[in-house]
Amino acid sequence: GKLARATENTIGMHFASAQSSALVKGAHFGPTERGFCEPRGMRAHRVRVLLSRARAGTRAHATVAGSFEPPRATIEVPRRVDPTSLSQLLESGAFGAAVTVDLPDPARFVAPPSTGALPVVSTTAACRWNAPTGSLRKRLRECLKAGDKAWLLVGGDKESWRNPSPGHPDVFRLLEVARELREGRENPPGLWCVANPLLKDTAHEAARLAAKVSAGAEVVVTQPAGLLPGRAERFWADMEREGLGSVPKMVGIAVPSMTSLERWIRICGIREQDEEGQALVRRWRSEQEKGEQSFARFRQAELAESLRFARSLSGVVGVHLLPIETGGVADLLTFMSRRRIEHPDEPLI
Repeated sequence: GKLARATENTIGMHFASAQSSALVKGAHFGPTERGFCEPRGMRAHRVRVLLSRARAGTRAHATVAGSFEPPRATIEVPRRVDPTSLSQLLESGAFGAAVTVDLPDPARFVAPPSTGALPVVSTTAACRWNAPTGSLRKRLRECLKAGDKAWLLVGGDKESWRNPSPGHPDVFRLLEVARELREGRENPPGLWCVANPLLKDTAHEAARLAAKVSAGAEVVVTQPAGLLPGRAERFWADMEREGLGSVPKMVGIAVPSMTSLERWIRICGIREQDEEGQALVRRWRSEQEKGEQSFARFRQAELAESLRFARSLSGVVGVHLLPIETGGVADLLTFMSRRRIEHPDEPLI
């Protein structure tokens, strides 16, 4: 412990003199936040991150080593939804890959639905695989055997996943194991990570993302930026300051009902005292009170605006659709049907 602290302090002082303080900040991982945010990283790993960044001598950037190029649109495959409607989505031709979900509690595990012929991006949450590192290796070897095109590697919310021990693996350890397992392989899977542009401290989240990129992440998938576009724009500016402008980004697109909107508020760590978040909820409730038909039109308009906003952001290579319930699947199918009629020569998403 003393050696690790001394090493970290020495590297930190040396690195601060050679590089901007933003990079050092990026290697120090903050407190647990809800919504794909990792707990404070282990000290030894912070030392490794600082060393690798100091040796690089440049601001954080990603070089895509995986053989799978991020598609124009991906879809997170929801569980417990109408299978017929889900099949229609997956077979629509609108999506270049299906992202499977790694549920937190094995006791509640539901077998993932078929992703059809779509390439698969599998999610692995470090805090779910909480035994020694061998469990992480076993999980990722299974993904390799299945032929997954990319891995979406997340830390997970330990508080809500009933796994509070800080000694368990985090996303940085997961990235390290993933790099080792795919080394030397032909057509290796891509290493994707997540970022949450809806957290109030956008600068801190951007710095954490810079540390993930330095640890090997090649593509960033965000939480639904269109829910709070003003905050997302601040996050994008903070990413630019962290040197992440050239990192490929897939922007999350929520397809919510009123119930699932409130769920997104919780997932993304938007607190009750957050004025921007509460203004969002009030606006949706006001629209809901106008009646179901009016509210349905409002949801369609919000989806269209979220897609437009996502593609206006710099560095965006695609969007990641998140219909987490049956109502979201139905809304997305309605949206795509209208697009097919009104804009037959344009992509559905």
